[in-house]
Amino acid sequence: MSIVHRTFPLSRDERVMLALVEELRRKELLGDGNLWGSPDELLELSGGPTSELAEFSLLMGPPTMRAVARQPRRDMLPAGDLDGGSPLSGKPQLGPDPAPLRLEIEHWNGSEWQYSASHIGTNLGAALRTLESCTFPLDDDIGQLKKLPALPGNFAGALAYDLVQWTQPWRL
Repeated sequence: MSIVHRTFPLSRDERVMLALVEELRRKELLGDGNLWGSPDELLELSGGPTSELAEFSLLMGPPTMRAVARQPRRDMLPAGDLDGGSPLSGKPQLGPDPAPLRLEIEHWNGSEWQYSASHIGTNLGAALRTLESCTFPLDDDIGQLKKLPALPGNFAGALAYDLVQWTQPWRL
């Protein structure tokens, strides 16, 4: 597996990064026509006011491996335990505790994603830490990796609307 990473000094104009993405798609280095991996891509665009927290934009893709979080089916969740609680007296027992988070590892076979393994953690952080076995060391002969905003070849978490919508019903 080869990793290519580059850091380009660009103006703070976010249109430059968007134009770069479009040009990479036209050259079939990203998107449906690329020869190197899946058509998936992730652009983390650093817009808004300049600060040390909003300094870099990141473009990742095309990937050959991904981790997909799957929400457990409702029938897989344990029933709530009402011992020690009384909703009628203002002491509801909320529960059950959240189900473990399952990440499914998938590899791109040239035409579709194929399941390869599952990783489970008690929460998002624990689940993401289990992915360390799926990463690999990067050569850093000249000390450039510590200057990068994110390490190439590692997982990027696109924790947006989908994860915010992750629901678990209360069983009172």
